[in-house]
Amino acid sequence: MGQRLNIEFIYDDKIIASAYYHWSGYTIDSLIELLRVHELMEYDNIHDEKSAIIELVNVYDNKLHKLSGLTLDSLDEVKKYIPEYSDVKNELNRNFGLLSISEEGMNLTREWMELILRYDIKNKKIIGNNAVFETAYPIQISERLKEITSDEYNKYMDFETYDISEIRDLIEFYNANHIILYDGKYYDIVI
Repeated sequence: MGQRLNIEFIYDDKIIASAYYHWSGYTIDSLIELLRVHELMEYDNIHDEKSAIIELVNVYDNKLHKLSGLTLDSLDEVKKYIPEYSDVKNELNRNFGLLSISEEGMNLTREWMELILRYDIKNKKIIGNNAVFETAYPIQISERLKEITSDEYNKYMDFETYDISEIRDLIEFYNANHIILYDGKYYDIVI
């Protein structure tokens, strides 16, 4: 079984949707999935919670992948925002992103997840660094070990929020540094 990813989308401090990916719960893969969604969103269409949900449904149903889309548990909920919404896609694949906007669906994907990213749509920020984990000791110390001693690199490890416009830098940093010594503790990425 793959590492399971859940991306929670937030608007005004409220989780409004979540997307489940069956094989993307790895540090770099999860950031790439979020980057794909970010690049497809039309932020000019987003003015409030309702418009943010409508934009997410549009991205997952029509732009991201032909097998990504809204889950059946969200059908009644989506009609509150898009009354003409007829039915979910017949063919969905959990590897490409299943979007849920119902409480039931969001709670279910939380039970399955092994890695979570939280994305604040309104402020275009990743909330909290959940892409790396502390390890008691590095299994293999090699040239992959990056000791962070400069303030220049702190932004990749110690953040409460991370600007989505710099996500490529974050991906590049983790791709180059799998084991990290930061503030006297070892961290590893999920690969």
